[in-house]
Amino acid sequence: MKVNRQSILAATVLLLSAGCSNDHEETVAPEGDGRVALQVVSGIETRAYDKTWESGDAIGIYMLDGAAADVENRKYTTATNGESGTFTTDAATAIYFPVNGDPRDFAAYYPYRDIAAGSSIYPVDVTTQTPQKAIDLMAAAKVTGKTKKDPAVAFEFQHKLVKLSLTVKPDGKSLTAADMEGLKVEITNQPVKATYDVLKNLVADKDYFIITTNVDHCFQKAGFDKKRLFYTQGDYGLFQCSEPCCPETFDNEALIRQMVEAQGYVLAPDGQLTVPENTILKTSVPSELVPHCPHCGKLLTMNLRSDDSFVEDAGWHAAAERYSEFLRRHEGQKILFLELGVGYNTPVIIKYPFWRMTARNPNATYVCINKGEAVCPNEIAKQSLLFDGDIAAVLAQIK
Repeated sequence: MKVNRQSILAATVLLLSAGCSNDHEETVAPEGDGRVALQVVSGIETRAYDKTWESGDAIGIYMLDGAAADVENRKYTTATNGESGTFTTDAATAIYFPVNGDPRDFAAYYPYRDIAAGSSIYPVDVTTQTPQKAIDLMAAAKVTGKTKKDPAVAFEFQHKLVKLSLTVKPDGKSLTAADMEGLKVEITNQPVKATYDVLKNLVADKDYFIITTNVDHCFQKAGFDKKRLFYTQGDYGLFQCSEPCCPETFDNEALIRQMVEAQGYVLAPDGQLTVPENTILKTSVPSELVPHCPHCGKLLTMNLRSDDSFVEDAGWHAAAERYSEFLRRHEGQKILFLELGVGYNTPVIIKYPFWRMTARNPNATYVCINKGEAVCPNEIAKQSLLFDGDIAAVLAQIK
């Protein structure tokens, strides 16, 4: 059984109503007869490394016809330095518009990598930090509706990683120059590998729903439709009463920003943290920023299911109903149950229901990617694909 290409970002679980379709036919014309080549100019809105292109920088470009890729991952390179660069390629790999004038959309990323044919999954690995521009992943918003009469595409790239800068200087009192000798700063327990889907927006053209036990708010930060998400175990972006005295949650972004700034950090609009020179970071926050319930005055805490005090607010119940409605709407239809990294801490939320729904629906396919725990019952073995390996590595190879 072959899994048709899907638009997947590193996630916990994605339910995707995925009918298999024929491979998209190539519509780019052969040599001659009015072909017009793509023209590319790219700027940088935000970047962790710097804000300029350097000669030799290469981007990868996809040409799209709706949700299907006409041309995949063509390498375009700039020969100039500056905030705006003109990118070109040789005749053998140039992208040409359809001769009949049909419009096409374009997506791009930096830095260029070899990506498996039929896939748009970019492997991210920040283990080695030098040179930083080699790992400074950027992507441009999709440019739509271009034709051979309007062949110039202007990409604006934004960075997808966060840069942490630390400046440590002696103050002559608590920290002297002698103390600085041999100083080394280590940041530990941070993930260094992930995946990024260059064509993530393709999922918007399919009927999908995400159910997750993660509470890190990353799906919303990645741009997934909030109304297609169900965070069953809570959300670090919300506070709740520690009592709790009420079935309410409270958005905490503004208060968390104030706490971070009160400790001495500078928080950029894109979320990047920096430490100003000569700043000694505080390890506490002002007492007036400690959050209290507006109803009973008790301390607020994270909206995290750790005991029976977890608050399932109106938003939680609305998401649960949307998930249930999605399942009802696709009952008996062709559907993909994709399970990524689900363990046996809370298998009753995702894993076991996926198994049961697959067993009841002969048109369903169950896919599990889980290093060391890629298993399924014998009853659904013929409807299942199991990948025992690293999620990032497996996704990078899916076609």
